[in-house]
Amino acid sequence: MSAASHHRDLIVRSIHASLVGDSSIVEGLFSPEVQAWLPIHAPSAVAVAVEIEDGCGAFVDVSVGTLQSGTIGPCTWVEWFASATHVGEIVIEDTVFSPTGRRTVLHGVTFAEFDGDQIVAYRQSWESAELGLP
Repeated sequence: MSAASHHRDLIVRSIHASLVGDSSIVEGLFSPEVQAWLPIHAPSAVAVAVEIEDGCGAFVDVSVGTLQSGTIGPCTWVEWFASATHVGEIVIEDTVFSPTGRRTVLHGVTFAEFDGDQIVAYRQSWESAELGLP
């Protein structure tokens, strides 16, 4: 497997973990000094773990797929979609998305800069319109 494919797979694992609230992926995958935006700024691996845990229980039955990806130097990006059931509240800054109970498809893009197999910078954004407005 090429480094680009390996990094893409690591990003997909991180996307799935962020949607299901599984912070166990943070240790080892994210550098302790990572600078991340999930979309809230998380200035360390500990802060990334907290942000991921805050989303725990929002989605179940999550499946992540990729539309396209690319690598330039140490940076890899993935355009992705995730099918999930929205069962818990999501708070992003001042916006609250109440659970819909519906199966939904989210679309997003994630950029990661790697040092070896560790993520040192991470930016994730996804379309929230499918969740509806509060």
